[in-house]
Amino acid sequence: MTSKMAARSYGAMSRFCVAVLVLAALTCYGGSVHLVAALPDAQVEALLALQELLDHPSATMNWTKETKFCNLASTPHLSVVCSAPETLTDLRIVGDKSAATVREKLNQSSTKGGFLSSQKSLPSSFNVTTLVNTLLAFPELRNVELVSLGMWGALPEQLSQLSHLQVMNMSSNLFTGALPKTLHALTELRVLAMDQNAITGSFPFWLSTVPTLETLSLSSNSLSGELNDSISNFKNLKSLVVSNNLFSGKIPSSISSLLNLQLLSLAHNHFTGVVPNLENLKSLKSLNLGGNSLGPGFPSLGAQIASVYVGQNRLSGPLPGYLKGFVELQNLDVSGNALVGTPPPYLFNLPRIQSLNLARNHFSGGLPLNLTLSKSLSLVDISGNFFTGHPPVAFLSSTRNVSVHFQGNCMETLKQKQGSEEYCTVTASKLGIRDVQIIRSHLVLIIAVAAAGGLCLSVLLCVVVYLISRRCRGDKDRSVAAPEDGNFGSFRGIPSELLSNARYLSQSMRLGVLPHSHNRVFALEELKIATNNFSPGALVGEGRHGKVFKGLLDDKTVVAIKWLNFKSKEDMNEYKTQLEVLSKLRHQHLVSVLGYCTEDVVTIVEDEEFKSFRLFIVSEFMANGDLRSHLSKHMGVKEPMAWSQRLAAVIAAGRGVHHLHTGVTPPIFYNNLKITSILLDSNMVAQVSDFGLPVRRVSFSMDVVAAEAKSGGPRLIHEDSLRRRDHRDKQDVYDYGAILLEIVLGRPPTIRNPFPQKRSELERLTKEKGPSMELIDKDIVGTCGAESLATVLEIAGKCMVDDPSRRPSMEDVLWNLQYALQVHSSVNDVNDEYDLRREEFQKAPSFSERKPRGFHDNRIADEDWKEDPSDSRHFLR
Repeated sequence: MTSKMAARSYGAMSRFCVAVLVLAALTCYGGSVHLVAALPDAQVEALLALQELLDHPSATMNWTKETKFCNLASTPHLSVVCSAPETLTDLRIVGDKSAATVREKLNQSSTKGGFLSSQKSLPSSFNVTTLVNTLLAFPELRNVELVSLGMWGALPEQLSQLSHLQVMNMSSNLFTGALPKTLHALTELRVLAMDQNAITGSFPFWLSTVPTLETLSLSSNSLSGELNDSISNFKNLKSLVVSNNLFSGKIPSSISSLLNLQLLSLAHNHFTGVVPNLENLKSLKSLNLGGNSLGPGFPSLGAQIASVYVGQNRLSGPLPGYLKGFVELQNLDVSGNALVGTPPPYLFNLPRIQSLNLARNHFSGGLPLNLTLSKSLSLVDISGNFFTGHPPVAFLSSTRNVSVHFQGNCMETLKQKQGSEEYCTVTASKLGIRDVQIIRSHLVLIIAVAAAGGLCLSVLLCVVVYLISRRCRGDKDRSVAAPEDGNFGSFRGIPSELLSNARYLSQSMRLGVLPHSHNRVFALEELKIATNNFSPGALVGEGRHGKVFKGLLDDKTVVAIKWLNFKSKEDMNEYKTQLEVLSKLRHQHLVSVLGYCTEDVVTIVEDEEFKSFRLFIVSEFMANGDLRSHLSKHMGVKEPMAWSQRLAAVIAAGRGVHHLHTGVTPPIFYNNLKITSILLDSNMVAQVSDFGLPVRRVSFSMDVVAAEAKSGGPRLIHEDSLRRRDHRDKQDVYDYGAILLEIVLGRPPTIRNPFPQKRSELERLTKEKGPSMELIDKDIVGTCGAESLATVLEIAGKCMVDDPSRRPSMEDVLWNLQYALQVHSSVNDVNDEYDLRREEFQKAPSFSERKPRGFHDNRIADEDWKEDPSDSRHFLR
C-alpha cells in the first residue's frame, strides 16, 4: 500500500507540473489551448504494442492510433502523464488479474506449457523481455506501475536501461526467479514494489547502493535466508515490507540504525529470538512482526508509534508499563502469545486507540466494572483468556459503535459463551498463573487459614520467648539458633505431579504450545443444529472409522465435524487426551482443532445392552478437499494440478510437518501422513490434518507411549522402538516420500511389488539413471523441467530408504523442494515448449551430476538433538 501511495503521490506532483506548463503556454502565446504536444509516432506505437502484449487490459480497451494519450483523464486504473518535449514520463495500468497471495498464484498453473491459468496470467505470447524493450521506447520514463496484469517470467537485466526510473511498481503479478542485480544501476530509484509475486532468492542487500531508495516492498513472495547487519546500509529507507516470505534467523540489531524508517513489516516469516531495541527509530509509525517466533520480551519502541502488530509470536510476561505513554497509538495487536497479568485500564482509554486485540493469551483477573473506553475505539478483543468477574458495563452497552469480543473466558455473564470459573482456575494454576482474582472463590478459605496460622504463630512466639527467658536469664547476649526444619524452603502446597512436569510446562509456555486458544467442549445439540441433524446433505466424506460433516456454528463459523465410533471408552479417552494438546497448536499449514463433543450410546438387542461411544472432533473446514482429489481427471477434477501447483501444496504441507517436529516441545512424531490428510482451503493453500492423533490400528509401524494419566493405560511399544528412538521423525519422512511419489504418478504408488521378479514403482522411479517415463503422470509431462522433476524423485528416494538413520530431516527435504520449484520456474521462463523426455532426465544434474550439486543436508550430530525421553510421555502417541 505504501508503494502505491508513493507512486500516486509522485504522479500527482507530475500532473501538477504539467498544469503549470499549460498555464505558462497560455500566458506566452495567448492563442488556442494545447494541453501537451502529441506524443511522437514511435511512442504511440509503443503504447499500442504494450496494449497488445498485455492482452488488452480493460483500462486500455479504447486505445487507438487516434487516441490523445497525453490528454487522457487519470483514473485509479489508468494514468498517462506526458511532459515537454513530447515524451511520456508516467504510466500506470492496473488490471484485474490479481491474486491474494503468492501461494494462490503458484497454484494456478494450467496443463499446457507450464503457464498459469488464463484467468490469472497472460497467454504464452507474453514475453517479459519484450515488455522491457517496449518500455525503453520512453527514454524519460520516471514512474511505471503495471499492477495485477498477470505478467509472468523472470525479470530481465535490461530493466537497468530505464535509467531515469524513480518508481517501479509491478505488484500482484506472477514474476519468478531472483531480482536482477543490475537494478542497482537505477541511481534515481525511490520506490521498488514487487509484492505478491513469486520472487525467489535472498534479500537484495545490493540495492543499498541506490542512494535514493526510500521504499522497498517485497511482501508475499518466496524470498528466503537471513537478514544480516548489511541492512544498516539502507540509510534513506523509509518503508521496508518483506512480510509473507521465508526469511529465518534473528532480526539484526543493526536495523535500529535506519533512522528514517517509518514502516517496518517483517510479518509471517520464520524470525526467532528477541526483537532488537527499536527506541532510536523516532520516525517509525507502523511495526508489523506478527506470525513469527519472536520473544519472550515485548519490543522496546518509541512513544511516537501508531500501529504495533506482534500477534502470533512467543511473547510472555506482562504488558510493559511504558505503553501508557504511547499517546499516538492507534492499533495494538498482541493476540496469540503467552502474555500474563491483568491488562491495565489505561490501555482501553489511550487517546487515539482504535483497535485493541489481546485475544488468545494468558491474561487473567477481572476488569473494572466502570472501565472507560476511548472515544476513538472501534474494536476490542479479549477472547480466549482467563478473565473472571463481571464484564465491564461498557462491554455490554449498545449505545456506542464498538465491536467487543470477550468469549472464551470465565466471566459471570450470559453474553458471549464463557467457560466455568473452575476451568480458568485449574488451567491457570497448571500454567503457573497466580492471580488473586482468579482464585477468589478460595478467598474465604485463604483468610481462614491465614488467621489460624497467625494465631499459631502468636502462641509459638510466646513459647519461644518463655524458653529464651529461662535459658538466657543470666546471659542476655547469648544468641539462640533457630531449630532446623527439614522442609524449610520446600514448595509446600504445590502438587508433586506439577513439579515433576515443570520442565515441560516451562518449555511449552516458552514455545507457545500451551493455550493460544481453548479446547472447546461442544454440546451435541449445537453440532446437530450446525449440520441439520447430521443430514446426508452435510456429509462431505466417509472412511473406515467414521464420517465427516460440514457444519455452520451459530457464530457463522464453517467447520468440519468428524464423527468417530468407539467400542471402548478408554480408546475414546485416548483421543480426547490428545485433543487437549492439539487444540492449542496454531500454524498456517496445520488444520486447527477447535474442540470436541462426546456421546455415550446404549443399544438394546434382544434384551441385551451394548455400549458404544461417539467422539465428534470439530476443526477448520477446508473448502477444496484433499490433495489426491485434484491430481487426475478420474477423480472428477476438470483441470488436474500442474507441476508448480503440486510442488506448492507439498511444500506447504511439509512446513506444517516441520513445525510438528521442531516448533513444539516436546515434538510430535508418527503423524500417519497420507496424501488424503493434506487438505486445501478456499485459496488452495495446503494444510495438514489428522496429525498427532492415535492410529486406530496397533499393527501400524509406530511407537505408542501411554500418558501417565490418573487412569493409567497400556504401554504399546513397537518391537523396533528402541532401535528407532533416535530417529523418531523418520517415519513421517518416509510417509512424506510416498506423497511425493504420488504427485509424480498422479495416483498411489506401489512401494513393494508382490511379485519378487518385478521391480516396484519406487525402484523404477528412484533407482535408475532415468525414470521409466510411462509411469509419469501424463498431466505434468510437458509442464515441468527435467531437473525439477528429477530433484523431487531424488528427494523421494532418500526419504524412503529402509534405514531410518539415512533419511533426511524435514528441513533438508523442504530446502530441496524449494530448489525444485525454483529450477522449474526458471526453465519455464526460458522455454515455453519444454518437452519432458527420458534423455532430458539423463542430462539433469540430479541424475548425472549428483555429487557436484549434492543433496542439502543440514542435520546436526545425533547427540546434539536427542530429546529427554521423559518429554515424550506428555503426548499420547
